[in-house]
Amino acid sequence: MTDKPKPTTEALHRQIEQLQVESQRLQARLLREQTQGELRSEVWTMRNPKDLLKVILKMFAQMRSLGIETPVSSIFFINEEEGVLFAYTAAENMRQFDISWTNPMLIEIDAETVAVNYELPLDQMWEAEVSHWRKGETWIERRNLEEDLAGAEAIHKFLGLSKPPPWMGPEWKQTGIPFKDGWVMVRHRGELAEADLNLVLTFTEALSMGYMRYQDFRHLEAQNQSLQEALRALREAQHQLVLQEKIASLGHHPARTQYAHRRD
Repeated sequence: MTDKPKPTTEALHRQIEQLQVESQRLQARLLREQTQGELRSEVWTMRNPKDLLKVILKMFAQMRSLGIETPVSSIFFINEEEGVLFAYTAAENMRQFDISWTNPMLIEIDAETVAVNYELPLDQMWEAEVSHWRKGETWIERRNLEEDLAGAEAIHKFLGLSKPPPWMGPEWKQTGIPFKDGWVMVRHRGELAEADLNLVLTFTEALSMGYMRYQDFRHLEAQNQSLQEALRALREAQHQLVLQEKIASLGHHPARTQYAHRRD
């Protein structure tokens, strides 16, 4: 019986390197699963429109913590009946780039992050995005600097930026991910890696499910409010009816008294 050959030092080093790579992959997967769970928790606690700003801030922070180089990300909710878009945006704090703004709706969260929510008309400017959304397809926008500046001019003017932010131009792309009520838009440098795109898709799916729950909650809240108002109106009507009966009763007493006197 021959002894098995002992692994060489080089082979041992390769095994250690493989284990280290596998360990890093496992840690990265666990971290992504943890952040996905945290975002789901944030989404499922939504109760009012202000909570939607918390969701985009959470999503933005988690994407950056997981290595996605995004300077600005947004959630757009579409209302075709009223012809409007509701946007919730988180971005790098532009004071870091000596950029100021005049619109108080742009909130400085901390030294690194700003956020804003606003309403936009659903006009021809959004024709391409709406077309992708209706088809339910993910899309990537690639623009040169002139096209990028022209596309963002209205929003930059609305915010009152002293100059355009540095994440404009051909090295920056935008990926749009549709869901039932709108789309998520992530600006990033270069192309998104497959793992990063899958992460954003997972975030968007969690957002979509949470938003449907949020809409159900708002619907039930509105129904409850209507029932409360109807109950108050019913109680008021009952009170008025009782009051009218008392007044009518008091009005009959003198007549009965006079009749009794005439009989005497």
